[in-house]
Amino acid sequence: SGLLCFEEPENGIHPFRISTMASLLKDLTNDFTDEELPLRQVIVNTHSPILV
Repeated sequence: SGLLCFEEPENGIHPFRISTMASLLKDLTNDFTDEELPLRQVIVNTHSPILV
């Protein structure tokens, strides 16, 4: 299994891209068919209401 941590990712990307990034992370953690990508957990520290 894998773990990916982000601290306030909204500070590094354009506001219109935040929801796209959240969807991508969700897809990566829910894809159990790819054995090369064992990402299963994502921890995000944010103040963005879009990510919450």
